[in-house]
Amino acid sequence: MKTTPNAVVSPMTQTTLRHRSSLLSGTPLNSVSKRESLFEGTATLFEKQKGSISFADEPSGTLRMSARIASMQASKEVEEAEKEKAAAASQVPLLQATRWTVLERLKSFGWVPTITALLWLVLTPAMLIGLYLLCGKERCSVSVLPTLPKAMRSYLHWKIGVGYGVFLLLQALLQAIPVGRTVYGFPCKLFRHHVAYRYRLNGWLHLLGTVLVFAALTHYGYPVTAAYRYCFQLLMTALVVSAVLSLVFYVKGQFASKNHRNPTGNTGNVVHDFVVGREINPRIGEMYDLSVLLFRTGLMSMVVLLGSMIWYEYVHTERLNYNFAISAFCGLFYIVVA
Repeated sequence: MKTTPNAVVSPMTQTTLRHRSSLLSGTPLNSVSKRESLFEGTATLFEKQKGSISFADEPSGTLRMSARIASMQASKEVEEAEKEKAAAASQVPLLQATRWTVLERLKSFGWVPTITALLWLVLTPAMLIGLYLLCGKERCSVSVLPTLPKAMRSYLHWKIGVGYGVFLLLQALLQAIPVGRTVYGFPCKLFRHHVAYRYRLNGWLHLLGTVLVFAALTHYGYPVTAAYRYCFQLLMTALVVSAVLSLVFYVKGQFASKNHRNPTGNTGNVVHDFVVGREINPRIGEMYDLSVLLFRTGLMSMVVLLGSMIWYEYVHTERLNYNFAISAFCGLFYIVVA
């Protein structure tokens, strides 16, 4: 029997058709019914949601943004917000790191060596000047404060400066004379290999040459008593020269060889290295030791000062005080032995 398109199928026929299709596909009839009811419920829910959406607020003529573009913009905003939070959070550790770095630098600066070096720099010249001012020609007492001279000429005088420069040049020339045997000194224990330096034993040449020059100047009428009469100006000149030479040796230590660098004087602390010395026994060449030169210059300065005091005492009193003579003899004996 052929059915027309507009034919009405009875409920019994629909049930029969469903039963046949389930038998052919192997799917139970109740599963088909549940699936169709699920589809019908989903369609009904979609129709409800579609009816609840309103397009009244959307302006006409504008394009709708896709969900992918919207999600990309949202992710960019989230990333920017996270970057701002990270930048704000990184500022606090940066400040803490800066403070920690400053504290570490202060600790590594070394307060104890620095203060010790400053005490040496300040107390040594202050002690020398204070002793001279407290023990003068009129009195020697610590109960009365000394009066400091106000004139610049009372501290430094160009004639004393020239004379002291000539004296240093004389000592440098005497040490340069290649007279006397050479020996090795004690090994320096600051280095792993215990480096030993060579020295020339010509200290007696310094003493003999200084005494001969002093005697010749006295014979020709040169005022050798100036070393005693202008002792304070001589002291201030020696302090200035020592400061200048210390600065020169500090710069020279930067270019010294490894066998001459002082391990305890190259710490990076400028004040400590300046006082301790960046170089052990600074030298010019292999034999000319500058530290020995300065040591001998100090001893010869004592010889000149004692000789000036002895001659001044003899000229004014025409005799020598026994106490002063014994004291001068002990000083000269120490210089000869040293």
